[in-house]
Amino acid sequence: MKIGARIIKTGVAVATAIYLCKLLKVEPSTFSAISALLNVQPSVHQTLKKALEQVNVFNPGL
Repeated sequence: MKIGARIIKTGVAVATAIYLCKLLKVEPSTFSAISALLNVQPSVHQTLKKALEQVNVFNPGL
């Protein structure tokens, strides 16, 4: 199995999401890991765009 940039980027996103949940005492952190996993896109621009869309779903005022 080749480990490429996309796999590393996905791992970093999931680890960061879990770490932030533990730091902020938000439970369950599994949901944030799954969300990070689903939001990883081929480019940084697409990833940020997708994340902003999800934030707008939870807070339509943004």
